[in-house]
Amino acid sequence: MNGEFIEDCIKQNHDYARHVFTSTVTWFTFFVGVNYLAMSWFAASKGEGGPNALPMVAVLFVVQNLLALIACFVIRNNFDQINRRILKSQAKLTRGR
Repeated sequence: MNGEFIEDCIKQNHDYARHVFTSTVTWFTFFVGVNYLAMSWFAASKGEGGPNALPMVAVLFVVQNLLALIACFVIRNNFDQINRRILKSQAKLTRGR
């Protein structure tokens, strides 16, 4: 394979990994803000908003955090795949020189 093509593939994989990481940090910043909002609502709530409001928000809070854990595992697997692709490309590049 052409060395320049392999180097370009490696660069694109690095750029993609950077983009995924930046997007992840952005989304988790948003969700941390939502979690703090929910916690402050729990702290300030004294049963206002009806008897079903507090349990409903608690369930949504738990579901959101479970989804965040699932997202972390998916993103980790994504990074592992990117790492394997980069290592394969680097091996091809070093064998070709």
